Amino acid sequence: MSRWQQVLRRRGRERQSAFFTALHECVEQLRPRTSAVLAVVLRGSSGTYRDVAALFGAAVAWLGLIVILLVPHTVHPWSVPLDVLGLFVLSGWLCARTRLRRWLTTRKRRRRQVRTAAHAAFVEEGVLHARHDQGVLVYWSQLERHVEVVAGLGVLRAVPPHEWNAQVFALRRAAHHPHGGAAFVEQVRVLGELLAKHLPPAHQDEHHVLRNGGGR
Repeated sequence: MSRWQQVLRRRGRERQSAFFTALHECVEQLRPRTSAVLAVVLRGSSGTYRDVAALFGAAVAWLGLIVILLVPHTVHPWSVPLDVLGLFVLSGWLCARTRLRRWLTTRKRRRRQVRTAAHAAFVEEGVLHARHDQGVLVYWSQLERHVEVVAGLGVLRAVPPHEWNAQVFALRRAAHHPHGGAAFVEQVRVLGELLAKHLPPAHQDEHHVLRNGGGR
């Protein structure tokens, strides 16, 4: 490996580490300020796309077979199956390891897979069992470049719909920002501020009730 490749890899790891550190600190700072349970999940992708890779490999292998049959040069019959199989494996592997799988799927399918994975993570991360149904999960699937936000009924009842929808839209837009990591962390912080505004910590609510009760 050349020196410049080592530098690029090291810088890539440093940027990734800085992003996760900033995100972790952001969430930890927000937790004491709201009674809502906020969780953030990042995934490389929300689907295996094995069917897409297999279909792409089959298509490339079929085109390769046509080319082999049409070339004017002599081709040994025993080599044809090996060539076709090699094309299938190589192209399928390439599709499964690159963003090609994203380009070969519809936007509707990608969003459906992200939505399904986000609701599954809402249960797996325990956010579903948040007190008073005040759990919020922010799920970012990087391959699909889509952010899904799942919230409990307690949150949806407390936060005005227009403010909630605007913040969800801002989070989804952050996934397409040139500096996606920094934009995403900033929007998570804004989401935390929104939750702190409408769902303050439980001890603040109790203090407010006691103060009002004492004045009667």
